[in-house]
Order: sequence, then structure tokens, then C-alpha cells
Amino acid sequence: MRKKKLLVIILVCIFTFASSVGVSAFFDMGGGPGDMGGGGPGPGPGGPAIGDMPGGMPGGMPGGMPGGMPGGMPGGIPGGMPGGIPGGMPGGMPPLPEFIPPGGMPPGLDKIFGGEMPFMPGQIPVPGMANGMLGMPDAAISQKMSQMSNQFESKFTNMFKGIDFGGMMPGGPGGPAIGGMPGMPGSMPGMPPIMLPPHVNMDDFAKVARGEANFDFTTQEMIRGFNPGKFGPMLNPYAISERAGLVMEKGAFVFKEGAPSADLLMQARNMELQGNHREAANALRSQLQEYPDARIKAYLAEMEAKAGNIPTAVKDIENAVAMAPRDDELYQKAGEFYKAAGETGSKVFVNGIRPQLDVKPIIEQGRTLVPFRALAETMEANVDYEGDRRAVIMQRGDKTVEMIIGQTTAFINGEPVELSVPPKIVGNRTLVPLRFVGESLDSSVDYDGATQIIKILPLE
Repeated sequence: MRKKKLLVIILVCIFTFASSVGVSAFFDMGGGPGDMGGGGPGPGPGGPAIGDMPGGMPGGMPGGMPGGMPGGMPGGIPGGMPGGIPGGMPGGMPPLPEFIPPGGMPPGLDKIFGGEMPFMPGQIPVPGMANGMLGMPDAAISQKMSQMSNQFESKFTNMFKGIDFGGMMPGGPGGPAIGGMPGMPGSMPGMPPIMLPPHVNMDDFAKVARGEANFDFTTQEMIRGFNPGKFGPMLNPYAISERAGLVMEKGAFVFKEGAPSADLLMQARNMELQGNHREAANALRSQLQEYPDARIKAYLAEMEAKAGNIPTAVKDIENAVAMAPRDDELYQKAGEFYKAAGETGSKVFVNGIRPQLDVKPIIEQGRTLVPFRALAETMEANVDYEGDRRAVIMQRGDKTVEMIIGQTTAFINGEPVELSVPPKIVGNRTLVPLRFVGESLDSSVDYDGATQIIKILPLE
């Protein structure tokens, strides 16, 4: 009996103390079975794994709340709660993505056309995709969004086709899909590595990967930007830089006066002016973890180059090009970094993606020849080879293109076409005339002699 009374007294004391300091400060929120994404007041991506809760949760929960919370709280409370975590995102986290039937249009177009999205870390609102930015009427943007959404859905489901998500357990930071900006780690055999926005939890991810739902368009945009080249270009690759007044003028990055400031961008600029390019690059990488932006990515490449990290600068500028493949200034900047890296010869980009060519392009009679399979597959064409006829065949949409090694007559949907130079074998690889292939598959082909960059872009 005395033991029971003593236990009651202890419990009363505990809860009295808890109410005086705040329950969230009393229960430790880091580690243990009740792990809630690292605990602590951490701001933005990688902070607590839940949506904002009133008063913040400054402590952690090593053992979880009484009884534990096995597996943590994946993805957190949908939509967060008002008040916000101190030091976190003003106004609370954006809501979890709204799901729509595959192929459908995302809801809330009024929030996307010309409106402001919820505040992201860095104290700069993510702007809507206003027609003034994109130079397109609303109807054209709506059509483009629908097309891009369908393409995203197809690529996303194909990437994860055949993968069993049943055994995937959500985790905190560094877990499979949540907690800041994790990739999809090698903890699952065959899982392609991708980066996801912090508000996407494992259940949401698995539904989209299985084709049962689709992400809203803003989430799709973030995934495109976080994974350059894997899911196609972004519709608005300058959402943050436009609002912050960051522009490129004759190859230089400048800030327009009077534009809203973003702390991390201003920090990067100040570091650059002090000659501390390494720290400037770090600040820009932190900004890019919040929301992807092609111009900020190019600015990052510039800081890496000035810090002497040329290979990293090349990688960053190539990622920027993949996010915004129709921006000529990005290709010019890429040319600067290729020159600094000592890379000569033709560089091929297909809709912003640089194919991995195991045989370098060659020039014959003023025509560029490149490896057939790498080019065709980057253009998302199906390829085939008929050894008895030495014929290479590619098919995309309603176009079938056939070329025969050593012959100058090709066929487009069965109709003969004369080539300036024939396909040939070099280093056990079939090389084909690049311009013919690009234009046959309804793409433009442009060459810049100064940078030696060849751009292949789908016709619009």
C-alpha cells in the first residue's frame, strides 16, 4: 500500500513539473523508439519530423513518450499545426502534397498562377508561376503543366517499377525518404537514388511510385530540381532568384536593387565580396536545399570555380543546364568552366542532359558523328540493331528512323533520305550523324563554335 502511495506521489510530482516547464521540454525528443526526426528546434528541412507544433519542442524524446512511439512519426502531422517551431519555418510547414488521380491536373491553380506559396526557410516566399515570369498565357501554362505532370508520373513510376515498398520503414533524418533532403539510400536493393522534398513522407512516396496517386505540381517541380535531368526540366527554374533579384548580365551575377532579400543569398554575396568563395558556396548550397533554382545553381558553380574546385563547378553548371535547358547564358557559363577544366572538343546536350559518350564525337566532312545508342536513348527513343543488315533503328512516338552502316541512304517511316555522311563503326561503337538524328526526331540542333557545345532541344 505504501508503495502505491509513493508511486502516486511520484507521478503527481512528475506531471506537476512537466506542466510547469512544458510537456515538450520534459520529454526528450531525440533518438530511441520515439524518434521524431532528430528532435530539437531545428529549422526547416531536417528539423523535427513533424509539422510545426505550438510552443516548439526544444528537447528530444530518447525513450519516446510513455509507452514509446515505435517507428517515430513518419512525415509528421499533416499540414503542421499553427504557431510554428521556434527557429523553424514562419507560419508552419507547407501542407503535405495533395494527391490527384494519375494524369489529372493539380488542384489550386490560383495558388500557382501569380500567387505566393507558403514561406520556405530563408525568409523568401516561393513565388507562383506567374505568366509574367514564364512569358506564357494562363491557358498555355495550364496545358504545359498537364503535359509535364503526365510525363513526370510516367518517369516516376517507371523508375521504381517492380520495387517492393512493403518492407520500407520510414525514419528520421537520413531515413529512406524523409528528414531533410535524403536520397533513397542503398538500404533497398535496386532502389534508384533520388532526392525528395522534406515534406514527402514514405507513404506518399510509395503511393506515387506505385502509380496510385500523383504529387501536386509544386512538389513535382521540387523533385525535378533536386534531381536534374531525371524527370525533365523545371517549368519555372528561377522561382527564387527572380524574387530575390538575382540575374545574369553579360556572364556576371548581380542583384537588382530593391528586390526582397534572402538571408542565405545575401550571406553568399557578402562572402564573395570578401573573397571567401568557399563559404559563399556553402551558403548557396544551403539555399538550394530549401528550393531548387537553376540560376542559384549556376551562381554556386561560379563560387566553386573561384574557390578552385573546377570539377565541382562543371558538375553544378551541368545540373543548372538540366534544370533550364533553354537558357543560353547557362551554356556560355558552362563553356567557361570547360575551358578552365581543359576540356576540348564537342560537348553534346540533349534537352539539358549531357549523355555519357564512351567514344568521343568526331567530325567528318563538316558533320558531327556521335555514338548511336547513347544519343538515341538520351532522346528517349527505343533502339534496335539488325546485325544481318547492319541496320540501326530508333523509334520514338510516330517516327521510325533507320540507318545502315556505311550507306548514305536512311529511311524515315520507310521514306528514303540522303545523308551527307554515312554511319560508321569506331571503337566497336556505331557513330551516326548527330544533326540528322536530332532533326529526324523533331528536335532542333544548334552548335556554338565558341564553347563547342551542341544543343539538341525538342521542338515546341
